[in-house]
Amino acid sequence: MAGMVVPLGLGFGRMGCLLAGCCFGLKTDPPLGLSFPPGSPASEAQFKLHEIARARDWSLPVHPTQIYESAVSLLISAFLLLWLHPRKRYDGQVFAAFMALYAAGRFVLEFLRADDRGGFLSLSTSQLIGLAIIGVAAFIHSRRAPTGQLAPIPS
Repeated sequence: MAGMVVPLGLGFGRMGCLLAGCCFGLKTDPPLGLSFPPGSPASEAQFKLHEIARARDWSLPVHPTQIYESAVSLLISAFLLLWLHPRKRYDGQVFAAFMALYAAGRFVLEFLRADDRGGFLSLSTSQLIGLAIIGVAAFIHSRRAPTGQLAPIPS
């Protein structure tokens, strides 16, 4: 059951990130772009990069990656609840699918993020963790799926 409700919590949790102004994306043009208020992490980061004159200015429009991730999480929750759960073939399949789907979604969204997240080999820490989580989900799936009935993890 956690596989269906954890992404629901993540979907609402990212709205907190939106309100705090953290986890912001790369600069973009309207209509997708969202400007954060003076003193926000986005405006402070852009000031440090000399993109705006003062840290107390509104940020330049950025991708609202918090909204994107919230939407991805809510879609994963709906998919798992409405489609996969009624068709699951083994205990843990829904959670393994959640792990793989969320990690893949986060991996893609990280390309739009602009906040400082560290990284290695041109990938962010979250992308590297996501790759590991996809591997763990595939391992769980290979061990738990009924013998001779390996169902692919939905993507």
